[in-house]
Amino acid sequence: MKFLKDWKTNRMFLIASGIGVSVLLIALLTAILSRGSTLAKLLIDFQEEGSSLFPYPLTIQNIMWVMFGVAIGDALYRHHSANNERASIELGLLPESHNAIITKENLPELMEKSYVYRQKHGYFLARLIHSAGMSFQTHSSAEQAHEVMSSQVDIELHRSDLRYTLLRYIAWLLPTLGFIGTVVGISASLSSIEVGNKTQMQQSEKMEGEQATKKNSTIQKSSTDDVTS
Repeated sequence: MKFLKDWKTNRMFLIASGIGVSVLLIALLTAILSRGSTLAKLLIDFQEEGSSLFPYPLTIQNIMWVMFGVAIGDALYRHHSANNERASIELGLLPESHNAIITKENLPELMEKSYVYRQKHGYFLARLIHSAGMSFQTHSSAEQAHEVMSSQVDIELHRSDLRYTLLRYIAWLLPTLGFIGTVVGISASLSSIEVGNKTQMQQSEKMEGEQATKKNSTIQKSSTDDVTS
């Protein structure tokens, strides 16, 4: 039950779900589309036997579908995390009145409240408030507390940047795979055209040879008839 409740916060589960949905989509398209049809070639490279350079289903299009599923799963996780952090703003962890002043007397209460949310949900805002409060209690310096807050924000910005590494990589990978697929498709088309031209030339040469043989046979027959006469 806990897993069902916290599935949105399980990154690996969401990524695996994205991969599973992509595989199901590929299987569905394979079952619905006719092999060698235009849509089958375009969406999943489901071509006739021997027409593709890659054995089905290990095609560039299918790899792109799977990587797209990974990106969707990770994006859903990031979206849920961002919504959680946004919700922490509405918890009232700090006084919202314009006249409110945080002093040593009311600081412990604010720190205790932020500590609860920090331990339970891991909110960045709760961690920031608790760290700044600890610094102020230790050094009794607002400037020192401000420096702690600034350093915490910089660290969190760096962490957030690292968390999106996978999405940035996939955003680079998908167009690259698409370009590779385009090059492979063009080369395959040119190869088929070249093979077709060779076949036509061979057929033409064969027909010319047959016509020449028939012509020679006709000439020889005419010569024989003339001699007989």
